[in-house]
Amino acid sequence: MGFYLKFNGWAGDDVNGATARLAKMFGMDSGEANQAMRKIIAGQNWQFQRPISQEQAKTARSYLRWLGFDLEL
Repeated sequence: MGFYLKFNGWAGDDVNGATARLAKMFGMDSGEANQAMRKIIAGQNWQFQRPISQEQAKTARSYLRWLGFDLEL
């Protein structure tokens, strides 16, 4: 069964660093990552479109929360 990561917000100090890590993690170019971050920061939901495994979801969720993202599976 695949899981989707849904981002609800972000609270952190390093927007550029978080954007770069988001791009690297999801294989996005910088433009896509910037657009996603703008939505997330504005309080709009953003969801990674491809499903990931439960193991990947748990690891990603922990890491992304550490970066300041509010998200759900």
